[in-house]
Amino acid sequence: MSTTVATPDAGRQAAALGHWKDAYAYYATVDADALTAPDLEAYAESAWWTCRADQAIELRERAFTGYLAAQEPL
Repeated sequence: MSTTVATPDAGRQAAALGHWKDAYAYYATVDADALTAPDLEAYAESAWWTCRADQAIELRERAFTGYLAAQEPL
């Protein structure tokens, strides 16, 4: 039996279209280590718009840390 590994591409596309529920669902299936700072930011936005404020804040903090590590402060 083969397993499919989710990638952030579907989440990126859904977030770009403002389809927050879909974006959240896609990002939730992706390995957290595969997410870039912009992915985490989009994931946070999708969490926010789907009424997951605590998770949105946590994801934004992770995105901020990722941006700092990449020397790309906002």
